[in-house]
Amino acid sequence: MSETENSEQHALCHGCGENQRLTQQSSPKFPDGGWAMEFEHFGYYGGFSDDIDVAFGKRKSGSWSLCHDCVVRFFDAFPLLAEKFGQGHHPNFVHTDLPNGERGTSNVSCCRFAWTWNVYEMNGKRCYDTYYGDGNGGWVLHHNDVPS
Repeated sequence: MSETENSEQHALCHGCGENQRLTQQSSPKFPDGGWAMEFEHFGYYGGFSDDIDVAFGKRKSGSWSLCHDCVVRFFDAFPLLAEKFGQGHHPNFVHTDLPNGERGTSNVSCCRFAWTWNVYEMNGKRCYDTYYGDGNGGWVLHHNDVPS
């Protein structure tokens, strides 16, 4: 394990080899907007990744992580899997702070799997319209929260 993998603030992406900022979760180390998974989540007896030696305690499991951009490339390589996952996976990672710390569609979307909201008052109710990234930096309305 490299020194960068042991960093308190970064994790190594096993797709591109770049250091990635960690989420606010302390353990295990999750890359912000990425994936982190134990190897046996992909393995089973007789499968492509046969993990029978882990099941019998012969070796410890390993884990891997992918940064945000490598997950997007993964879904580009496997479009049916991306379709199964759908949209709206994570909050947008490209943002500038708006008044009152709010974020919204005035920011560019980082990818087609991002979501954000616009917050507003209507008829004395705080409303949240949800948007999904369109894959080109823009947003598509997913849910309108107008009070009835």
